[in-house]
Amino acid sequence: MLRLPSHPAAVGVPSRKFTRSKPTTQASLRRLARLVALWAMLFLPLVILLGETAHRGVPVPPKIAIRAASMAEAEQRVEDAAASVTGFVRRALLGKPDWQSILHEDYSVPLLFLQSMSESMMERMVRKLREVEARSGRAGVSGRALFVHPQNGLGNRMRVVGSAMGYAQVHEPRVVVVLWERDRHMDASFFDLFQDVNDLVVVDVLAENWAFWTAREKDEAWKSVALYNYMPEEPESKRGQQVVDDREKHIYFRSTEIIVDDNFRRIQNAGNIAVRSLLPVQEVLKSVNSFGPTNDTIGVHIRSLELHEEFPGDQGFQVDKEYGAQAKEKMSFWRKHCNAKNFIDEMKTHVAEDQSVQFYVAADSQEAIREIERAFPGRVSHMLAAGGTDCRSRRDVECNRRALVDLLVLSRSKMLLGSHWSSFTSTVISLGVKKWRRAGLEFAVPPKP
Repeated sequence: MLRLPSHPAAVGVPSRKFTRSKPTTQASLRRLARLVALWAMLFLPLVILLGETAHRGVPVPPKIAIRAASMAEAEQRVEDAAASVTGFVRRALLGKPDWQSILHEDYSVPLLFLQSMSESMMERMVRKLREVEARSGRAGVSGRALFVHPQNGLGNRMRVVGSAMGYAQVHEPRVVVVLWERDRHMDASFFDLFQDVNDLVVVDVLAENWAFWTAREKDEAWKSVALYNYMPEEPESKRGQQVVDDREKHIYFRSTEIIVDDNFRRIQNAGNIAVRSLLPVQEVLKSVNSFGPTNDTIGVHIRSLELHEEFPGDQGFQVDKEYGAQAKEKMSFWRKHCNAKNFIDEMKTHVAEDQSVQFYVAADSQEAIREIERAFPGRVSHMLAAGGTDCRSRRDVECNRRALVDLLVLSRSKMLLGSHWSSFTSTVISLGVKKWRRAGLEFAVPPKP
């Protein structure tokens, strides 16, 4: 279903000339390290103060002035000094590895990806990068990552994450890092929806939006990252650009679509298996199981709302800016052919073939579900019957969990009647439904112009 030795101390015989043993070299080094760390902690505020003074343009005494070619360079020096001292203090006083420094300095991971990454996730990423190095079997090979930044709603995000996991399996192994940010399309975190069983590295928020120009200007580590963006209305985007497996670089992939590569079919198949390994949270599994066996049920997914109807009252939502005029026109065309009436006509043919047939219906509007209930009384089940509210314009945790329930129940059906040009229908297919027919392609086909 979507589912590292310390050396033993040498024992010496105390000399009769001394009343106590001499301190070992290691003990002396540890003492020195603590003294240096203490010095660093005392003088760190001064370093930061000097940086802030330089930032404000206040003259600094010449003997202690920070010499920098630019204000940005001065700021970066202060940030680097603070990070280095913090890491040193952690290692010397606390005995803890500085995971951020290891990832940034040893593996050239940009600080932007690390600043909001939790301690446990940084530790996990270091472990997995070292595992990649060990599996390569080649000396000098540095572990690399695939930073996948899925966009828009649940169906899009799941297929993009699965695609990245598939890519990392088909090519030489990479550590998959999921950049799962909340926005108007998805107001739920990754772990609001899925359990932590896949050993994925997950980041919830980034301090800067695409195209990360400020971060890229300041941080040399970005030279070790190949950037791929499939979002058509964004700067520096190239939809459908082939993602090259350059072992010298990390990969950053931002998209609502799966990765394009010479091994497209292999990646797609591996991605489908990977997305099925994502294990939903217990609340979702409980709801799925409440519907009982659905292997004798026909699943129905209707995607018919116009784009401007998805976020009513949201003044910041601009369809053309979000999707582009061409994509908007294409989605609008297909959604008009995925209306409830066309599905009812198709469903009637299945009732004629099997008088005992039942349907599980998922739709983007309550109106479509009610219309189908009236056409097939006693034959229809859905999340609304389980006490659901209208999620047409909501993308919070509750509604995304309900959408995940829909995906799983539909994928267990004996057949899917889905909507063409819908990532939700595509995700149901990826999750393993055996047979499917789509409105606009296999039924309710529009006449050719």
